[in-house]
Amino acid sequence: MVRHYPTNYDRWVYLAVEDLPAKDVAPRYRWRLETIRAPYSPVAVDVVAMRIRGIEPLPSDPVRPAHRAVCLSPDALQEAEQEAEQERAADPE
Repeated sequence: MVRHYPTNYDRWVYLAVEDLPAKDVAPRYRWRLETIRAPYSPVAVDVVAMRIRGIEPLPSDPVRPAHRAVCLSPDALQEAEQEAEQERAADPE
Protein backbone atom coordinates (compact mmCIF):
# COMPACT_ATOMS: atom_id res chain seq x y z
CA MET A 1 0.00 0.00 0.00
CA VAL A 2 1.29 3.43 -0.96
CA ARG A 3 -0.02 7.00 -1.00
CA HIS A 4 1.20 9.95 -2.98
CA TYR A 5 2.15 13.17 -1.23
CA PRO A 6 3.25 16.58 -2.43
CA THR A 7 6.87 17.42 -1.65
CA ASN A 8 8.33 20.67 -0.40
CA TYR A 9 9.72 21.32 -3.92
CA ASP A 10 6.47 21.09 -5.96
CA ARG A 11 6.70 17.44 -7.01
CA TRP A 12 4.84 14.33 -5.92
CA VAL A 13 6.28 11.19 -4.33
CA TYR A 14 4.80 7.78 -3.55
CA LEU A 15 5.44 6.70 0.03
CA ALA A 16 4.50 3.68 2.13
CA VAL A 17 1.48 4.13 4.37
CA GLU A 18 3.33 3.26 7.59
CA ASP A 19 6.56 4.43 9.18
CA LEU A 20 9.53 2.11 9.71
CA PRO A 21 12.60 2.51 11.95
CA ALA A 22 15.38 4.40 10.18
CA LYS A 23 17.73 1.42 10.56
CA ASP A 24 15.46 -0.60 8.22
CA VAL A 25 15.35 2.00 5.42
CA ALA A 26 18.31 2.97 3.21
CA PRO A 27 19.18 6.69 3.53
CA ARG A 28 18.14 7.59 -0.01
CA TYR A 29 14.57 6.31 0.64
CA ARG A 30 13.91 8.10 3.95
CA TRP A 31 11.14 10.71 4.13
CA ARG A 32 9.15 12.50 6.82
CA LEU A 33 5.68 13.96 6.65
CA GLU A 34 5.33 17.54 7.88
CA THR A 35 2.03 19.25 8.64
CA ILE A 36 1.60 22.73 7.20
CA ARG A 37 -0.54 25.01 9.36
CA ALA A 38 -2.32 28.23 8.52
CA PRO A 39 -0.50 31.32 9.84
CA TYR A 40 -1.45 32.11 13.44
CA SER A 41 -3.81 29.12 13.53
CA PRO A 42 -3.67 25.56 14.82
CA VAL A 43 -5.60 24.39 11.77
CA ALA A 44 -3.69 21.93 9.57
CA VAL A 45 -3.84 22.99 5.92
CA ASP A 46 -1.79 20.30 4.21
CA VAL A 47 0.80 17.56 4.66
CA VAL A 48 4.02 17.57 2.64
CA ALA A 49 6.74 14.98 2.29
CA MET A 50 10.28 16.07 3.09
CA ARG A 51 13.37 14.03 2.31
CA ILE A 52 15.62 13.45 5.30
CA ARG A 53 19.04 14.90 4.59
CA GLY A 54 21.82 16.55 6.53
CA ILE A 55 21.12 15.17 10.00
CA GLU A 56 21.15 11.39 10.23
CA PRO A 57 18.15 10.06 12.22
CA LEU A 58 18.69 7.70 15.13
CA PRO A 59 18.25 4.02 14.21
CA SER A 60 14.93 3.86 16.07
CA ASP A 61 13.52 7.12 14.66
CA PRO A 62 10.42 6.59 12.52
CA VAL A 63 10.79 7.44 8.82
CA ARG A 64 8.41 7.01 5.92
CA PRO A 65 10.03 4.83 3.25
CA ALA A 66 9.69 5.68 -0.43
CA HIS A 67 7.64 3.25 -2.48
CA ARG A 68 10.77 1.96 -4.21
CA ALA A 69 12.15 0.74 -0.86
CA VAL A 70 9.13 -1.44 -0.06
CA CYS A 71 7.96 -2.39 -3.57
CA LEU A 72 7.71 -6.10 -4.36
CA SER A 73 8.76 -5.69 -8.00
CA PRO A 74 11.97 -7.64 -8.81
CA ASP A 75 13.68 -4.51 -10.16
CA ALA A 76 12.86 -2.54 -7.03
CA LEU A 77 13.98 -5.37 -4.74
CA GLN A 78 17.30 -5.58 -6.55
CA GLU A 79 17.79 -1.81 -6.34
CA ALA A 80 17.00 -1.79 -2.59
CA GLU A 81 19.40 -4.70 -1.97
CA GLN A 82 22.20 -2.92 -3.86
CA GLU A 83 21.57 0.26 -1.87
CA ALA A 84 21.74 -1.68 1.42
CA GLU A 85 24.95 -3.41 0.29
CA GLN A 86 26.56 -0.07 -0.59
CA GLU A 87 25.53 1.34 2.78
CA ARG A 88 27.09 -1.63 4.60
CA ALA A 89 30.30 -1.25 2.57
CA ALA A 90 30.52 2.45 3.45
CA ASP A 91 29.93 1.82 7.16
CA PRO A 92 33.35 1.86 8.92
CA GLU A 93 32.27 -0.58 11.68
